[in-house]
Amino acid sequence: MNYKEQIKLIQKVTGLNQDEIARRLEVTFAALNRWLNDRAVPRENLKKKINKLYTELTGEESKSENIKEAKKQFIKKKQKEHKNIL
Repeated sequence: MNYKEQIKLIQKVTGLNQDEIARRLEVTFAALNRWLNDRAVPRENLKKKINKLYTELTGEESKSENIKEAKKQFIKKKQKEHKNIL
């Protein structure tokens, strides 16, 4: 799975918008938008940040392309962190 697919999956699983993802990656909205529209490619250190954020938010290191499974993993991770929340 490439960086573009990871970013899109982060959006679908977490509901974060591009601006929020850009802030978490410490880049501008414009930079993130250029990556998603194939007008630019992130540097290797930023690809690592994207991968780390993906793993952190989805809880999947295998980079499954199955959105439903990624959502389940995200929910399970949050349930472990916040045991008393419905």
